Amino acid sequence: MDLPILLSEIRAHGITVDVAADVLRVRPRERLTDHLRGLIQTHKRALIDHLTQPPTLTTEELDGITEAVEERAAIREMDGGEPRTVAVEQARSAMRVYRYRLTDDPATWLTMLAPGCESSEARHALTLRFGAERLIDVIPQPQQPAHGTKTC
Repeated sequence: MDLPILLSEIRAHGITVDVAADVLRVRPRERLTDHLRGLIQTHKRALIDHLTQPPTLTTEELDGITEAVEERAAIREMDGGEPRTVAVEQARSAMRVYRYRLTDDPATWLTMLAPGCESSEARHALTLRFGAERLIDVIPQPQQPAHGTKTC
């Protein structure tokens, strides 16, 4: 079963699903139909994995990261006088990408670009922006291979 479709069906019944300490939480339970209960039980592990692991970055997100790296490289090149290849490499190595979820829509992973920002700083910035009670997860995204970055 397509998990996003299952989650949409669950939400259509006014039910929220999230994960805490590797336990699937479904609320309010009174709204569960036997059909939904069976689907959730059948796909429980897959739902937990889906809700706790961000999906791979989309092409659009990768393009946004590439654009941010190129912009920072151009600044380093123009203002700092660095050669283009050095500027691109420095900008790429400083780029940090974090994936995060909010209680408003726990199944949706959002992306934060935070050049030079460590995990604790990213979590702090997101907490200030959204509040600790809304922030579920902040996960560093492994550095991606260069995606369309121009070096000349």
